[in-house]
Amino acid sequence: MLHKTSVLNSLSKVIKKARNPYPFVMAQNSSKFYSGTEKSSNFIRCLICETRKPDNEIRTFDCDCKICVECLKEYLKVRYEKGQYELDIPCFNDACKFKSRKSGASPPLSQNLVRELLGKAVLDKMEMYLAYKFATAKCSNCSFRFELTTNGPKRNFVICDICFAATCVKCWKKYHPTKECSNHDQSLNIFVAKNKIRICPGCLEPATKDKGCDKVTCQCQTEFCFSCSAFRQPIIQHGNHYHRKDCGFYKPYHNENGNDVFDDKLNFRCLECLKTGKLCQRPNLTTKEFYIQKKVDQLIIDSLK
Repeated sequence: MLHKTSVLNSLSKVIKKARNPYPFVMAQNSSKFYSGTEKSSNFIRCLICETRKPDNEIRTFDCDCKICVECLKEYLKVRYEKGQYELDIPCFNDACKFKSRKSGASPPLSQNLVRELLGKAVLDKMEMYLAYKFATAKCSNCSFRFELTTNGPKRNFVICDICFAATCVKCWKKYHPTKECSNHDQSLNIFVAKNKIRICPGCLEPATKDKGCDKVTCQCQTEFCFSCSAFRQPIIQHGNHYHRKDCGFYKPYHNENGNDVFDDKLNFRCLECLKTGKLCQRPNLTTKEFYIQKKVDQLIIDSLK
């Protein structure tokens, strides 16, 4: 069930969105990654001010652009004063060969640069702003925003750390323990209605997918069938009878007489078999039964066809 965590936990969402599309690594001493005529030199030309600086005063972006700390500090300072608190630092070299794509520096490397050049207090303020911006819930009394997680005690309310008021996690109004909540968050209703949602069998977090195939990989790295929330590895190694029986991909395991048999063998190529050292079990519950057993939100259960 849901419970409240520190507002800073929502920063992980921001950082997870950052991906480095380049084969370069940011380093404080960029000479380790510098290639060209100045490889053996102690001086590197800054691409912004075009001044040759000692290599320990040069920072290398993910796009391989070399910028001195003086130019970088001035850029970050102006950006901060304008209220631009995003953790990604775009490359501001006009001649950057990756300018048409995302370039510059991404977390956690960009965070290290801000801490180094502007100080920890500035970085803390930027992180707090982003955490608050991306928080998914707010107190019904004082509107303080915070992040929710599925770990923790089972309960249908949260307590605000600021005003200590209780908020119902279904309708996001003042907690009402004596009556049934009949006003679910309408935005959640609309999202469930417009999107096909399934639950990862590994971490039990909700998941959606694009129009591609039904083989999906959760953020927890669990591979599963999107149609029936069955683990993907047993399906690959044993067969389609390891889908749930209500799944469109399920096929019985027939012997030569056409009977469904249960003579699967231990297969150490199957990660689920490998975990326990014995044959993993076929799913014996339908998707709906599995969701009910795991106490999935009723909105998602009702959306199953």
